[in-house]
Parts: sequence; C-alpha cells; structure tokens
Amino acid sequence: MSGFVFSGNIFSKKQRLPCAPLARGLQRGKRSVTSLVSSKPTLVKQQLLEAVASLDEGRAIIDDKDAQERVEDQIRELEALNQFPETISSELLDGSWNLKYTTSKVILGKNLPGVFQYVRGSNRQILNTKDLTGVNKVKTKFAGLFEFEYIIQLSLTARPPQRALVKFENVKLGPFTFNLIFGVGYIDVTYIDDDLRITRGSEGNVFILVRE
Repeated sequence: MSGFVFSGNIFSKKQRLPCAPLARGLQRGKRSVTSLVSSKPTLVKQQLLEAVASLDEGRAIIDDKDAQERVEDQIRELEALNQFPETISSELLDGSWNLKYTTSKVILGKNLPGVFQYVRGSNRQILNTKDLTGVNKVKTKFAGLFEFEYIIQLSLTARPPQRALVKFENVKLGPFTFNLIFGVGYIDVTYIDDDLRITRGSEGNVFILVRE
C-alpha cells in the first residue's frame, strides 16, 4: 500500500515532501519574487526623481506638453504601485514636504509680476493631520533686493480614501496678513511612502514632493 501509512485504526495519506535541495530552491524562489515585488516601487521612484531632478521644479518644461506627458507616464507608473490605498488617512502625510516638480504655473511663479521671483528650492508644504491644517511656504525676492516668505494658511477636510478639501484661510506677505474669502479646492494624494508624495489638485495639476 505504497503512499499510505497505518496509524492505529486510521489510514492517512502520506505527505510527500520535496527533497532538501529542491525545498531550498523553492524557498529561494519565493524570496526572490518577494524581493522583486517590494523593490519595484523603489526603482520606479528613483527613476522618476532622476527624471525631474534637472527640470527646475517643472519650469524647464512648463510649456512643453510632450515632455510633461513623458513625466506624467512615469508618475502614473508609480501611482499604480501605491501601497497605502487610504492615503488621506495616513500618518505619513504629517511633516514638511519640499516641492520637486509641478505642472502648476501659479506655484512656479510663471504669472508673477516681473519684480517678484520665487527662490528656487524653497517651496514647501507642512501638513498636520491631527489638527487638519496645512501651510504652504515659499521664499520670494522683490526686485532682486530683499527676500521675504510668502505663506498661505490652509484648513483641510478629509474625504477618504485619497481626497482632502482645502480652504485657503489667509496669506502672509512678510509682516502683512490678508484673509481670503474665496479660496477652496481639493487635493488627491495618489501616492505616498516614507519620503515621497504625489498629489493632484482640483485644477488638474500634479505635484511631486519629498519629505524634508
């Protein structure tokens, strides 16, 4: 009765185990597949950050739709690998984030009067999910003579899984503060991990930010 073992009054099917070398090979195969899957977001993220590194936060291709589309393809590839479906509820949102790329002409200062100029690399966003507040900050130069910080205070309303309604409360220009009456939109956090966030805004723009 090959294939069965006798145990008391019960016949039970014998479990055929793979030989040791084969078992070790199967185990290595499982680890290799797991490693490959877990490393893919890291590789795609690295490729995306390399692609935008020389684009001056997006200014270099602000009027080049074909170049923007190529970056968009890479962004979508990383978004598809997002491991936190409820991004807007994630504690990973908390903290200070520095802008690396956007398609927003407003954020890049494209429409600023000639006497004003945003300081490259100074555009950042600070989020607090406990208080549901946020702050946008960017350093600005006036006539190339002196520098001040342009600050917008935000309030947030979560709309899981990815959306937050955004109300722009006030603007601070140096020592002056102005309350905002009209300033409502939303953001969708489409990808997040320990050190990178992708956000899409209500006006159709995309933002890539890295944790400071």
